[in-house]
Amino acid sequence: MECFRSAKRDPDDPQIEVLRKSFNRNKTLIDIIDYGAGSKLSSKTTRTLQSIAHGGISTAKYSKLFQKLIRYFGSRKIVELGTSLGINTIYLSRSNPEVKVWTFEGCSSIVNIASEVFSDFGCSNVEIIPGNIADTLPRLLNDIQEIDFVLIDATHTYQATYAYFELILSKLSEKAVVIIDDIYWSKEMTSVWKKILQQHLEIVSIDIYRCGILIFDKSIQAERVKLAF
Repeated sequence: MECFRSAKRDPDDPQIEVLRKSFNRNKTLIDIIDYGAGSKLSSKTTRTLQSIAHGGISTAKYSKLFQKLIRYFGSRKIVELGTSLGINTIYLSRSNPEVKVWTFEGCSSIVNIASEVFSDFGCSNVEIIPGNIADTLPRLLNDIQEIDFVLIDATHTYQATYAYFELILSKLSEKAVVIIDDIYWSKEMTSVWKKILQQHLEIVSIDIYRCGILIFDKSIQAERVKLAF
Protein backbone atom coordinates (compact mmCIF):
# COMPACT_ATOMS: atom_id res chain seq x y z
CA MET A 1 0.00 0.00 0.00
CA GLU A 2 3.03 2.26 0.05
CA CYS A 3 2.31 3.24 -3.56
CA PHE A 4 -0.99 4.77 -2.48
CA ARG A 5 0.42 6.54 0.57
CA SER A 6 3.37 8.05 -1.27
CA ALA A 7 1.21 9.15 -4.21
CA LYS A 8 -0.71 11.41 -1.85
CA ARG A 9 2.32 12.45 0.17
CA ASP A 10 4.96 13.14 -2.48
CA PRO A 11 5.09 16.53 -4.23
CA ASP A 12 3.60 17.06 -7.67
CA ASP A 13 5.89 17.54 -10.66
CA PRO A 14 6.18 21.37 -10.77
CA GLN A 15 6.86 21.60 -14.51
CA ILE A 16 3.84 19.50 -15.40
CA GLU A 17 1.59 21.35 -12.97
CA VAL A 18 2.55 24.69 -14.51
CA LEU A 19 1.32 23.28 -17.81
CA ARG A 20 -1.92 22.11 -16.17
CA LYS A 21 -2.53 25.60 -14.77
CA SER A 22 -1.96 27.16 -18.18
CA PHE A 23 -4.54 24.84 -19.74
CA ASN A 24 -6.95 25.59 -16.88
CA ARG A 25 -6.86 29.26 -17.93
CA ASN A 26 -6.84 28.69 -21.70
CA LYS A 27 -10.15 29.55 -23.38
CA THR A 28 -9.03 28.67 -26.90
CA LEU A 29 -11.80 26.79 -28.76
CA ILE A 30 -10.98 23.61 -30.65
CA ASP A 31 -13.05 21.21 -32.75
CA ILE A 32 -13.83 17.92 -31.03
CA ILE A 33 -14.24 14.50 -32.62
CA ASP A 34 -15.58 11.98 -30.11
CA TYR A 35 -15.79 8.26 -30.90
CA GLY A 36 -17.35 7.33 -27.58
CA ALA A 37 -19.80 8.33 -24.85
CA GLY A 38 -18.81 11.98 -24.97
CA SER A 39 -18.40 14.40 -22.10
CA LYS A 40 -20.79 14.93 -19.18
CA LEU A 41 -19.74 18.57 -19.16
CA SER A 42 -20.53 19.44 -22.77
CA SER A 43 -22.09 17.89 -25.86
CA LYS A 44 -20.80 20.62 -28.17
CA THR A 45 -18.54 19.84 -31.11
CA THR A 46 -16.24 22.67 -30.01
CA ARG A 47 -14.80 23.01 -26.52
CA THR A 48 -12.27 25.22 -24.78
CA LEU A 49 -8.96 23.81 -23.64
CA GLN A 50 -9.98 25.03 -20.21
CA SER A 51 -13.05 22.79 -20.15
CA ILE A 52 -11.05 19.79 -21.37
CA ALA A 53 -8.43 20.37 -18.70
CA HIS A 54 -11.09 20.65 -16.00
CA GLY A 55 -13.04 17.57 -16.99
CA GLY A 56 -10.87 15.18 -18.96
CA ILE A 57 -7.48 14.85 -17.27
CA SER A 58 -6.30 12.72 -14.35
CA THR A 59 -5.42 14.84 -11.33
CA ALA A 60 -1.83 14.89 -10.12
CA LYS A 61 -2.66 12.47 -7.28
CA TYR A 62 -3.73 9.77 -9.72
CA SER A 63 -0.92 10.45 -12.16
CA LYS A 64 1.57 10.04 -9.31
CA LEU A 65 -0.12 6.78 -8.30
CA PHE A 66 0.30 5.46 -11.85
CA GLN A 67 3.99 6.43 -11.66
CA LYS A 68 4.39 4.58 -8.36
CA LEU A 69 2.77 1.43 -9.73
CA ILE A 70 4.96 1.50 -12.84
CA ARG A 71 8.08 1.76 -10.69
CA TYR A 72 6.95 -0.87 -8.16
CA PHE A 73 6.18 -3.50 -10.82
CA GLY A 74 9.10 -2.55 -13.04
CA SER A 75 6.85 -1.75 -16.00
CA ARG A 76 8.60 -0.72 -19.19
CA LYS A 77 6.06 -0.89 -22.01
CA ILE A 78 3.11 1.41 -21.35
CA VAL A 79 -0.12 1.81 -23.31
CA GLU A 80 -2.44 4.73 -22.59
CA LEU A 81 -5.84 4.78 -24.28
CA GLY A 82 -6.96 8.40 -24.20
CA THR A 83 -4.19 11.00 -24.42
CA SER A 84 -6.29 14.11 -23.89
CA LEU A 85 -3.94 17.10 -23.52
CA GLY A 86 -0.99 14.88 -22.60
CA ILE A 87 -0.51 15.87 -18.96
CA ASN A 88 -0.95 12.37 -17.55
CA THR A 89 1.16 11.00 -20.42
CA ILE A 90 4.12 13.12 -19.31
CA TYR A 91 3.80 11.72 -15.79
CA LEU A 92 3.83 8.20 -17.26
CA SER A 93 6.86 8.99 -19.41
CA ARG A 94 8.77 10.29 -16.39
CA SER A 95 8.09 7.26 -14.21
CA ASN A 96 11.29 5.60 -15.38
CA PRO A 97 13.89 6.55 -18.02
CA GLU A 98 13.53 3.11 -19.62
CA VAL A 99 9.78 3.24 -20.28
CA LYS A 100 8.20 3.49 -23.71
CA VAL A 101 4.71 5.01 -23.84
CA TRP A 102 2.25 4.50 -26.68
CA THR A 103 -0.66 6.88 -26.19
CA PHE A 104 -3.82 6.80 -28.32
CA GLU A 105 -6.09 9.74 -29.13
CA GLY A 106 -8.99 9.93 -31.57
CA CYS A 107 -9.47 13.69 -31.84
CA SER A 108 -7.04 15.24 -34.34
CA SER A 109 -7.19 18.71 -32.73
CA ILE A 110 -6.15 17.26 -29.39
CA VAL A 111 -3.48 15.13 -31.05
CA ASN A 112 -1.89 18.29 -32.46
CA ILE A 113 -1.88 20.00 -29.07
CA ALA A 114 -0.54 16.96 -27.21
CA SER A 115 2.17 16.46 -29.84
CA GLU A 116 3.40 20.02 -29.23
CA VAL A 117 3.35 19.40 -25.48
CA PHE A 118 5.46 16.25 -25.84
CA SER A 119 7.93 18.10 -28.04
CA ASP A 120 8.19 20.98 -25.56
CA PHE A 121 8.79 18.55 -22.69
CA GLY A 122 11.31 16.46 -24.61
CA CYS A 123 9.23 13.28 -24.32
CA SER A 124 11.28 11.21 -26.76
CA ASN A 125 9.92 8.00 -25.19
CA VAL A 126 6.30 8.88 -26.09
CA GLU A 127 4.62 7.93 -29.36
CA ILE A 128 1.17 9.37 -29.95
CA ILE A 129 -1.06 7.28 -32.19
CA PRO A 130 -3.94 9.23 -33.78
CA GLY A 131 -7.25 7.86 -34.99
CA ASN A 132 -10.07 5.62 -33.85
CA ILE A 133 -8.64 3.30 -31.18
CA ALA A 134 -10.76 0.43 -32.49
CA ASP A 135 -8.59 0.59 -35.62
CA THR A 136 -5.23 1.71 -34.27
CA LEU A 137 -4.88 -0.47 -31.16
CA PRO A 138 -4.98 -3.83 -33.04
CA ARG A 139 -2.25 -2.56 -35.38
CA LEU A 140 0.07 -1.72 -32.49
CA LEU A 141 -0.63 -5.02 -30.75
CA ASN A 142 0.42 -6.86 -33.90
CA ASP A 143 3.80 -5.13 -33.73
CA ILE A 144 4.75 -5.58 -30.05
CA GLN A 145 5.31 -8.72 -28.00
CA GLU A 146 3.97 -7.66 -24.61
CA ILE A 147 2.65 -4.80 -22.49
CA ASP A 148 3.44 -4.13 -18.83
CA PHE A 149 1.04 -1.33 -17.96
CA VAL A 150 -2.25 -0.24 -19.55
CA LEU A 151 -4.45 2.73 -18.74
CA ILE A 152 -7.89 2.57 -20.36
CA ASP A 153 -9.37 6.05 -20.27
CA ALA A 154 -11.15 6.41 -23.60
CA THR A 155 -14.57 6.04 -25.25
CA HIS A 156 -16.36 5.18 -21.97
CA THR A 157 -18.89 2.75 -23.40
CA TYR A 158 -19.41 -0.83 -22.27
CA GLN A 159 -18.74 -2.29 -25.70
CA ALA A 160 -15.57 -0.33 -26.42
CA THR A 161 -14.05 -0.65 -22.95
CA TYR A 162 -14.57 -4.40 -22.88
CA ALA A 163 -13.25 -4.71 -26.44
CA TYR A 164 -10.07 -2.81 -25.53
CA PHE A 165 -9.57 -5.03 -22.49
CA GLU A 166 -10.05 -8.21 -24.50
CA LEU A 167 -7.60 -7.00 -27.15
CA ILE A 168 -4.78 -6.33 -24.69
CA LEU A 169 -5.24 -9.49 -22.62
CA SER A 170 -3.10 -11.76 -24.77
CA LYS A 171 -0.25 -9.23 -24.75
CA LEU A 172 0.01 -8.71 -20.99
CA SER A 173 3.34 -9.52 -19.37
CA GLU A 174 3.67 -11.68 -16.25
CA LYS A 175 3.46 -8.69 -13.88
CA ALA A 176 1.13 -6.53 -15.92
CA VAL A 177 -1.08 -3.84 -14.41
CA VAL A 178 -4.28 -2.70 -16.12
CA ILE A 179 -6.15 0.39 -14.93
CA ILE A 180 -9.68 1.14 -16.05
CA ASP A 181 -10.57 4.75 -15.37
CA ASP A 182 -14.00 6.10 -14.44
CA ILE A 183 -15.51 2.78 -13.39
CA TYR A 184 -18.44 4.58 -11.75
CA TRP A 185 -18.80 7.25 -14.44
CA SER A 186 -21.89 5.48 -15.83
CA LYS A 187 -23.86 2.26 -15.41
CA GLU A 188 -22.12 0.92 -18.51
CA MET A 189 -18.66 1.50 -17.04
CA THR A 190 -19.64 -0.09 -13.73
CA SER A 191 -21.09 -3.08 -15.57
CA VAL A 192 -17.92 -3.67 -17.59
CA TRP A 193 -15.80 -3.43 -14.43
CA LYS A 194 -17.98 -6.02 -12.69
CA LYS A 195 -17.89 -8.32 -15.71
CA ILE A 196 -14.10 -8.25 -15.83
CA LEU A 197 -13.91 -9.06 -12.11
CA GLN A 198 -16.28 -12.00 -12.53
CA GLN A 199 -14.21 -13.39 -15.40
CA HIS A 200 -10.81 -12.98 -13.73
CA LEU A 201 -11.06 -14.33 -10.21
CA GLU A 202 -7.36 -15.24 -10.22
CA ILE A 203 -6.04 -11.66 -10.11
CA VAL A 204 -5.79 -8.83 -7.61
CA SER A 205 -8.27 -6.00 -8.08
CA ILE A 206 -8.19 -2.68 -6.25
CA ASP A 207 -11.24 -0.42 -6.46
CA ILE A 208 -10.35 3.18 -5.55
CA TYR A 209 -13.68 4.48 -6.89
CA ARG A 210 -12.23 6.83 -9.52
CA CYS A 211 -10.61 3.85 -11.22
CA GLY A 212 -10.16 0.11 -10.97
CA ILE A 213 -6.71 -1.47 -10.82
CA LEU A 214 -6.08 -5.03 -12.03
CA ILE A 215 -2.79 -6.74 -11.13
CA PHE A 216 -1.93 -9.85 -13.11
CA ASP A 217 1.17 -10.84 -11.10
CA LYS A 218 0.61 -14.51 -10.22
CA SER A 219 3.06 -14.29 -7.31
CA ILE A 220 0.52 -12.13 -5.47
CA GLN A 221 -2.46 -13.92 -3.94
CA ALA A 222 -5.75 -13.02 -5.59
CA GLU A 223 -8.02 -10.73 -3.64
CA ARG A 224 -10.60 -7.97 -4.01
CA VAL A 225 -9.75 -4.71 -2.30
CA LYS A 226 -11.59 -1.39 -1.96
CA LEU A 227 -9.62 1.63 -0.86
CA ALA A 228 -10.40 5.25 -0.09
CA PHE A 229 -7.83 7.23 -2.01
